[in-house]
Amino acid sequence: GPNSTPRGNRLKVRDDHTAEVAGKQAPMEAEEAEELRALLGQFAAYHRADAGDPHPGIDGVWSTMRDDLPYDARIFARRTESRHGVTRWDADELGRVAVVHLWDLCATAAARLNPPLVAAALREEANREGIVVSNRGGYHSAPDVLDRLAREGSHRQPVGFLRELIQGVCLEAGNPNGGTGGGNKRARTDTTAITDAGVDVDGSGAARANGGGAVTTARAASSKPAHATMTTSWVNVCRAGNSHGLHNHVGAKWSGVYYASVPEEPADSARKSMPNAGNGAAKGARSPSRVSPARSPDLSGHLILRLCSGGGTPGDAGAAEGWCMWQAVPPREGRLVLFPSWMLHGVLAVK
Repeated sequence: GPNSTPRGNRLKVRDDHTAEVAGKQAPMEAEEAEELRALLGQFAAYHRADAGDPHPGIDGVWSTMRDDLPYDARIFARRTESRHGVTRWDADELGRVAVVHLWDLCATAAARLNPPLVAAALREEANREGIVVSNRGGYHSAPDVLDRLAREGSHRQPVGFLRELIQGVCLEAGNPNGGTGGGNKRARTDTTAITDAGVDVDGSGAARANGGGAVTTARAASSKPAHATMTTSWVNVCRAGNSHGLHNHVGAKWSGVYYASVPEEPADSARKSMPNAGNGAAKGARSPSRVSPARSPDLSGHLILRLCSGGGTPGDAGAAEGWCMWQAVPPREGRLVLFPSWMLHGVLAVK
């Protein structure tokens, strides 16, 4: 937890409004640093958290999707977890656990699941009026999209797969503040899935994970919640210039996002990517918003999580003071991100 400044990941903001990440991080452009600061809030110090370590248990969640994959294929190719116990005395989130789970589908599973989700999301944008919540531009559907799509014949199977995966991952994660297998009898989630053209699809629906074998886990059932209920779901379509302001989803246990499609990243920009930012591309439309090769899209369209903050003087909205710890999650097709619903988060503008 943030008892002291994390080594090698401090974001230094200087008086000339330029910024850089210490250690092996590539320099961050002044415009990008200012955008990040505007999203996270005005603090005297910004600390970037490590992205986490690969988790050995990538076989822990299964789905009926396995029936459509090659024999012995894994649903997930990679699982990463970062966990920060907030123990610093001046933290606003003192006593909480800032945990972020990344689950990356194998290429075969992603190719099977994503195209119909993208088509459904774009059809949603074309046929239904959007709403404005945290989105700054782009399209935001009504918060019941997976429930509705699950009732439509052409989308029933892919939406069912996505719901199984989301519910299984939530069960595997357990209680957000109690570690894996927190023992809750009931776990509620508020998940967001991104299906692309910038598309975001947020998870929804209800199902039992025990009995029937739709979703199984590697750990003993007695250590996990009995089932997970997804409370809301929506689609976001994010194109060039679109972003999401800082917000959270209190009232649920987990929040999340699934990326069904992201734009391709130019080869020269990919080489400039931050070492711990992964190889993900920016969230955005597939053809109208190609990333310009003239600018490195290091944090373009990235999900930004404000893990914790503190140290400020209550009621003083003037000079920047205090600190915050943040983590950037690169968009990647087939990536499912899970984090506690109390955690503030937003999305930087697609460049």
